[in-house]
Amino acid sequence: MGQFASSRHAVGRASGKLLLFGEHAAVYGYPAVGTALPLYTTVTVRLPAGSTATTVFPGTENQQDWKQLEIDCTTIDEEDRPAVEAVLKRLFRTLSDEEMSSGNRAARKLLQPREPAERQGTRRRQGDGPAGGTLSISSSVPRGMGLGSSAALCAALAAAALPEAPSLRRWRVANELEREFHGTPSGVDTGLATLGGAHAFQFGQGDLPRQTPIILPEGALLAGAVRREGSTRTLIAGLKARIEAAELEPQGALAGLGTLSAAVAETLTAGTGRPTRAATIAELGGYADRAHEMLAGWGLSTVLLDRVLECGRVNGATGGKLSGAGGGGAFFLLFPNLPAAKGACAAIRALLREASPGATLPDPPLLVLDTAEINAAGSSHAGVYAVTNDTPSSPARSPAERDR
Repeated sequence: MGQFASSRHAVGRASGKLLLFGEHAAVYGYPAVGTALPLYTTVTVRLPAGSTATTVFPGTENQQDWKQLEIDCTTIDEEDRPAVEAVLKRLFRTLSDEEMSSGNRAARKLLQPREPAERQGTRRRQGDGPAGGTLSISSSVPRGMGLGSSAALCAALAAAALPEAPSLRRWRVANELEREFHGTPSGVDTGLATLGGAHAFQFGQGDLPRQTPIILPEGALLAGAVRREGSTRTLIAGLKARIEAAELEPQGALAGLGTLSAAVAETLTAGTGRPTRAATIAELGGYADRAHEMLAGWGLSTVLLDRVLECGRVNGATGGKLSGAGGGGAFFLLFPNLPAAKGACAAIRALLREASPGATLPDPPLLVLDTAEINAAGSSHAGVYAVTNDTPSSPARSPAERDR
């Protein structure tokens, strides 16, 4: 979601995510299934209070000036500033000339062109206030937990820069920005952050996966995270090393996980014209248990995470699994109804507090969601994106977008 609240500031918001099925196997072309979460990152770019300018980026005769734009990031924590600045630089390398031209008010209002230091000093002495825009970031997406914090930031920046663009274009820009964090992102995290709702992703030849909305069965989902025992990069590199050492066979062990993910995607896919029988929450929980058993067998779970999942099952869950790279981090459990999920949530929270006595950190994130609400959140993206390597200035659109 992107908007201009006024001519003096731009705002973009995007959500966190939860990968349900397909982690690791997706690298080898198998489908992935995930959902957005009601956790949000919001970015705001605004003129400083002392500035007398009327827009964040005043007009210029030279359409190439945007290539030298800069932003004041001093409001960002010092340790995060280099990463944010790198993402901003990539943003303006990614936006097309057309998107930065005078015809696109949204993109042009983000920032002022770079000025020599001596000119900035003159402006301040004359009472014009500081040059350039100021970026602020607020987020409820936990960082380092596998819930898509970097993807949410990238999607929020894309939304702020291109509020009038089709969602596919914003997704593509967000995924390009995600390269600053993950090198070769799959597009799943940024897709969920941009689109909202629950989706299946199929990988092919395009720069982004093909996405199709899914319908989760009636019930409840408990999403959470535990402390991680390794970074995503380290876990993925370790798994890759085991595959290269022939300890894991992509056509064997990983194929089993990928086949399971494909079955889930087939069962949950909505609007494809295939008369498939809808899965029940109990069946989906069974799929989750089977997937977790495979992932745990590869050393990707932890003792604490296994305890959490068992606590959920004892308290009524139909199944659950780790989510994402593993080594702790995100997980989910499925329940037949909200009361059962809320009861299990209380038990899991107590378990986590017991596992970390005297901890001064905030309670770990635990969310209880009605699957009907997740399905409703994705209803506005009912089209299927057939993603191709089109040019940035002429993005493909879903049928729903073409009809708007």
